[in-house]
Amino acid sequence: MKLILGAVGLILAASISGATLAAQVAPKAAAQTETGDARMAAARDLLVAMQAKEMFKAQFEASLPKQMANIAREYPDMSPSTRKLIETTFREETDRSLDSLLNDFAGLYAKRFSVDELKTIATFHRTKAGTKLRNESEQIQRELSGLANTWSLEVVRKISKRLQEQLREDRKKGTGFSS
Repeated sequence: MKLILGAVGLILAASISGATLAAQVAPKAAAQTETGDARMAAARDLLVAMQAKEMFKAQFEASLPKQMANIAREYPDMSPSTRKLIETTFREETDRSLDSLLNDFAGLYAKRFSVDELKTIATFHRTKAGTKLRNESEQIQRELSGLANTWSLEVVRKISKRLQEQLREDRKKGTGFSS
């Protein structure tokens, strides 16, 4: 029974994350006449409008203390100077490689959207509503995940209840799974 319920839970989780992933990465048909350079330029501008670099740096800075705490737990005898060296190296390497990562991000957008679409999205991100969406998106994502998790747990609970009732009925009739 637990195996069945676990499988149902996995299927629900996969369907939620799969639908979200499909919506995020479903390729859009970019106009065939546009050059890749024009799409890349528009995609890079979109990342500027989205403040992608600043957002990534803020997320990195927010996660760095946790990473350093993990390292400190793994190496409790680490000297303060070694800790400072590691932290400085993390920051320097992140700064050095961030433009390359953002260029890869731009490539993903350029493959999926036309120049006009990229410009429209960038224009939106420069509006008051676009700024608010960007500022609220992390909290919204957390809340959406919480709602989806609560929903999936409730569905699994209901499925479990129905399966248990059906199995009881099947046992009474002498049909279904045998224990």
